[in-house]
Amino acid sequence: MRFLTVLASGVILASSLLSAQSRYVVVPSGFENAPPHTTDPDIFVKKYMPYHGQWIYDFSAFPAGLNRMNIKGMALRRTRLMPSYKTPSATADLEIVLSIGPRDSRNTSLEYMKNMGKVSLLVLPRTQVYLPRVPSTKNAPAWNVSIPFKRPFAFTRKIPSTKSLVVDIKVYNYTSSPWFLDSAAQDTGTHRTVLSYFKANGCRFSNGYPSRDQGSAIYDLVPGGYFTYIQNYVPKSCKGALILGIRLFPKGGISFPGAGTCRFLVVPILAMATVGGTWPRISIPNDPALAGGEIFTQAVYVDPRANSMGMVASPVLGWRIGSGKTVHAVSLHEPCAPAGSKKAGIRLRSVPLVRFTY
Repeated sequence: MRFLTVLASGVILASSLLSAQSRYVVVPSGFENAPPHTTDPDIFVKKYMPYHGQWIYDFSAFPAGLNRMNIKGMALRRTRLMPSYKTPSATADLEIVLSIGPRDSRNTSLEYMKNMGKVSLLVLPRTQVYLPRVPSTKNAPAWNVSIPFKRPFAFTRKIPSTKSLVVDIKVYNYTSSPWFLDSAAQDTGTHRTVLSYFKANGCRFSNGYPSRDQGSAIYDLVPGGYFTYIQNYVPKSCKGALILGIRLFPKGGISFPGAGTCRFLVVPILAMATVGGTWPRISIPNDPALAGGEIFTQAVYVDPRANSMGMVASPVLGWRIGSGKTVHAVSLHEPCAPAGSKKAGIRLRSVPLVRFTY
């Protein structure tokens, strides 16, 4: 019994030592659970090989106080933008150089070498990296693309005239269908159509057009911003009310006799006048606590000749308010270029989320 107790204690101690040896940091910091974005999908896409790119993370993209670390490897994960997309397994033939760069994300050059600093290291010579199959899921996948480095990289913010960590990556070949990476960008909020049309297009205006999500959304979905919408094909004479709420009626909403298949879904908190399909401009209070909240909108038009009830409903839209938080990073891309290409062709204000092991 004593032997088993000692053995168990040894296993616990060994596990503690192993966990203490490896720590993790995700950059850009603070975006681990933010709404997902995707970079231009050319990093792991067979038809775009070979690929050369740089992911440039400002020092401000790292957690405050993390000034030094010995980076041993990194991990990537699949995007959450396509929860129903089953990612197949694949193999990528790639190499990675890390550098402490002289430029931040606002001042990057399309010439790769100008973003590299004097402290640079080939941390992963050309090798085969496995990208595992990922089943469809609504949750963020695990960090299951693990890339241990052959040589650790000494990261520090203390070198004069340096501003960023540069991941210079070359992919020479890739074996399967697209493997889309989870990426981060400025959280500017999102606009979505909750209900795009009514059953059998049976909710129609007097001009014969069905009421559906044909129109233009205009917005700056951050605290202090605004949003509005212009619905197409609404008769200019139609007046009505725009209903705003923060939740929807259950079971597909409420229908009224004589209104065709029009349904009313938004539980009203506020109503504003609207004319001819041009919705009023809604100002978002400048309160950071609103970030992450969603507002639902639906217009109810008076159109006496449309149906026996004389009312038509618009589609239902959802407006998620973003934080406005800036990502402090940028990615440079050059797909279908020689592996030794010296210049990028695309600059994006979104970058892959990376978990560094140190």
